Amino acid sequence: MKAYFTYSCILLVFVLQACQSNRKTETKNGGIVKYKITGKVDFNDGMQVYLQNYDNELQQFQKTTVKDGEFILEGELVSDGIYNLIVKTDYKDKDTGKKSFRITYPVFLENNCDYEFKVQKYRDGNVIQAAEIITNSEASNNLFVFEKEVAKVKQTWDTRREALSNEAAQLKASLMTIGKGEDSKYNYAIDRMREAGKESQELAKKNPREEVSSLFVNKPEHRTSLITPYLFKYITINENNYARYWTVLDSLDASIQQHPLTIAAKAKVERVKNFYEQMPVFPSITPRNIKGDSLDISKFRDSKLLIIALWSSRDRFSKMDIPTLLNKEPQLKNLGVSVIYLSVEKKFEEWETGNKSLGLGLNSYLLNVTDKDFIVNNYNVSSFPTYIWVEPKSLKIKELRGGDPATPDFLSAIKKAL
Repeated sequence: MKAYFTYSCILLVFVLQACQSNRKTETKNGGIVKYKITGKVDFNDGMQVYLQNYDNELQQFQKTTVKDGEFILEGELVSDGIYNLIVKTDYKDKDTGKKSFRITYPVFLENNCDYEFKVQKYRDGNVIQAAEIITNSEASNNLFVFEKEVAKVKQTWDTRREALSNEAAQLKASLMTIGKGEDSKYNYAIDRMREAGKESQELAKKNPREEVSSLFVNKPEHRTSLITPYLFKYITINENNYARYWTVLDSLDASIQQHPLTIAAKAKVERVKNFYEQMPVFPSITPRNIKGDSLDISKFRDSKLLIIALWSSRDRFSKMDIPTLLNKEPQLKNLGVSVIYLSVEKKFEEWETGNKSLGLGLNSYLLNVTDKDFIVNNYNVSSFPTYIWVEPKSLKIKELRGGDPATPDFLSAIKKAL
């Protein structure tokens, strides 16, 4: 009897492990998700429980209420993904002595998984202070870890920004105490205030979700989890990382390769991949300037960046923006950036008149029909002015839609590109 019991226990363990293993390797192709979330809440009969779109709070789904200390929230969704589980009370009668509250719990819902909402701690009689969702969904459990990491990174950045703010305030106060002959001390305080302000601004622009997503998707243990392709929505794909992220997506488990989330993530990376691997380099064209001299694009090889400004005298935005770029050329030159102006005019006289009115001088060239067609068609130029950023030595395209010189962040974008 004892031997039989032992054998039964071992068999049960193997069955449970097999079920978990099968769940991970089960093919997931997307489609309708049937879910069921159960929960037990001791002190809030009548409390509302419902699902909400993770990225859009205005979009809400099925609702239910707590009855006799329990709830069941079930239904169908159009796709796997992250949804917010909202638990909410609204006590309008002040005599109840109970407090209203609303708490959000992100959860990744997928088919064939169990979800149980469990309260860990209450405060003020009925307010849920801590709770967890117990599930066998690998993606959900990964999500819970992800959310904690995001909160941790955000807290680190907030702490750093607070420290920078305090430092800047102290430096500003110290300026009042700096006397004559202490120029170096004064200049240090001013420079450090600027540096602190710049660092604080950069931190404010950063997205902790992108930071954590980048680290998260690169971990080999997440290759079977749908959270990996999902997190690509937060990641910026560029020339420096597309190959690495393509390798990550290509190495995902076969069970999720055909899922819409994986397909969407691959499409996002593939657009950048194709851009840099299939985009033709900028041609070594030889258009002529107003004096009839041919453009020698090789003379710009020592520049750090080459801006090709495509314009038309017929276009009113060209008339507004091109002078702005022209005025910023001294600053661009200091950064190692060169500018070439290429006109797409059909008639020489129109280009000559437009060139003169804008004051472009000898660094402006008129494209012939063949070169114009190549550039417009291969680089999908649909409006003017268009600024193509080129790597001078290789003539590879860095940006098909370079920054607008009339925008405040133009020079910042240039510095970032460098």
